[in-house]
Amino acid sequence: MGVVLAAARGFARSTGSASWWAMPVSIASGLAGLLIAAPTWARTATGPTVILRAFVWFRASQAFAALQKRGAP
Repeated sequence: MGVVLAAARGFARSTGSASWWAMPVSIASGLAGLLIAAPTWARTATGPTVILRAFVWFRASQAFAALQKRGAP
């Protein structure tokens, strides 16, 4: 859950909006992790795959926050 909240913090402007951003980030991470781990050729465990997808969201949120800071006066 910590990775999801850290990812949401990069998209949010306040603590309240971070909790709202955490919901779609966690749902997307869970679904992507399940879809990637489900095929037999993937041979990955579901839990770590979900965490890796959440980490991808975290990195995307860091890039988003950096771009927002660069454009701010």
